[in-house]
Amino acid sequence: MRPPCEYVVRYYLPQVRARVIKRLVEEAGLRLAEVARILSLSPSAVSKYRRILEEEAELDPEYLDRVAEEIISALERGEGACRVVEALCGYCLTSRLGGALCRLHREEADLPPDCRACFRLSSRGEEEALERARVLESLRRGLRTLESSPEFPRLVPEVRTNLIMAVRDAKSIYDVAGFPGRITVIRGRVRALAEPEFGASRFMASLLLEAMKKSGEARAMLCIKYDELVESVLRRAGLGVAYFRGRMRREEYVREFSSALSRSEAIPEVLVDLGEVGIEPVAYLLGSDAAAVAERGAEIARGYCELRERLRSGENPAVS
Repeated sequence: MRPPCEYVVRYYLPQVRARVIKRLVEEAGLRLAEVARILSLSPSAVSKYRRILEEEAELDPEYLDRVAEEIISALERGEGACRVVEALCGYCLTSRLGGALCRLHREEADLPPDCRACFRLSSRGEEEALERARVLESLRRGLRTLESSPEFPRLVPEVRTNLIMAVRDAKSIYDVAGFPGRITVIRGRVRALAEPEFGASRFMASLLLEAMKKSGEARAMLCIKYDELVESVLRRAGLGVAYFRGRMRREEYVREFSSALSRSEAIPEVLVDLGEVGIEPVAYLLGSDAAAVAERGAEIARGYCELRERLRSGENPAVS
């Protein structure tokens, strides 16, 4: 139960930090308080750099100096914390793959010489990282679509909305990304309160996971309000719609949602909760990609506003 991260914290991070602090204090002439602020460390932690450098380094000092140099260069260029993290973690990743950290871990944790745990994790992690990055980028594109739609705020329910998307073969809500705090309307425009992240929308994620059981292609979902005009727009668009009535308790709500899916021969493009006392009617738009689902939401919003204006002008457009 001693992962390689333990040796990173014990042997690697202190040595690299101490080398960076030494450069900033003794060569750049910065005060300890300034260095503490730059590196987001406590002044007491920064003041210990000389003592740490006097200790015997378990890792190659030349490589530690090189990592420190990368971090100093990134700070000088104003590249910020992301580049620092990249420099720090880059060596950690490569050194765990048969390098010095791998050796330390095998020796001190008494692992067999043929251990390949980090190799397998690295291979799997690369694929997962790319997949998760694609999901988050699709969500960002989808949000931009909703933000740029002047009509979409009219379709945001009273309970607010969210746009979510899952990785392929999602197993839990932590494989589904959404916007923390949901998406709301501020001064007539759609706004998200934070960047998208995995595990951020537990309720809608649980619904999407039910949809994915019926079709693995149903990986994205957007919630909009539902009323007679929305129904008309959905019919005019020729979308497949399934209906259910939600329940106050989450487990019962998910069960009703799942039952509506089961009653449909094919995965519906829209699932409508008709609502009841204490439950607002809403519609869930389903699709394979968050950006595409957001586009559909914006199209429905345009149709909704157009139909509403025609009704206000005295027309009585027939529902096709």
